[in-house]
Amino acid sequence: MGLLSKIAGPKVLGGVIVASVVAVGALLWMLSDAWADEATAKANATELRSELESSEKQITKLKAEQERREKAVTDALDARERAREEAETATAELEKALENDQCANTRHPDAVTDSLRVGAGDADGD
Repeated sequence: MGLLSKIAGPKVLGGVIVASVVAVGALLWMLSDAWADEATAKANATELRSELESSEKQITKLKAEQERREKAVTDALDARERAREEAETATAELEKALENDQCANTRHPDAVTDSLRVGAGDADGD
């Protein structure tokens, strides 16, 4: 048994050393891949961060444009409503003024009506 331990001991120790060197080599190889992956991930993260900032700026610009357009639409609708109210008021005033106007309620001769139509492009083409 002494002879076997003298022969087997150094071989086992050599095998352990070789296996350890191979394992360390494999770990270093995997570590170098991990470092390369880390560098790629950092580059991608930087690029994505830049794209995100650009997108956020674009979103801010679009929101400002949307608010400007909404205000323009609101202003246009308000102006339209004011114009409609003014037209209704003017129409009501004219109708009230014409209610008791004897001239407005009097039938005019056809010649007067025809003379008013000249050049107005009525259906008869006069």
